[in-house]
Amino acid sequence: MALYIGEQTMENFYNLLTAPIDRILKSVESEYKLFS
Repeated sequence: MALYIGEQTMENFYNLLTAPIDRILKSVESEYKLFS
């Protein structure tokens, strides 16, 4: 049970780390197109 919770936490943490980066890259890309 504890192992499962740990795996879920790591997966959620990984998703939290990767999803915002993807959004940041998209927003930077759109801003770059605006200013170029």
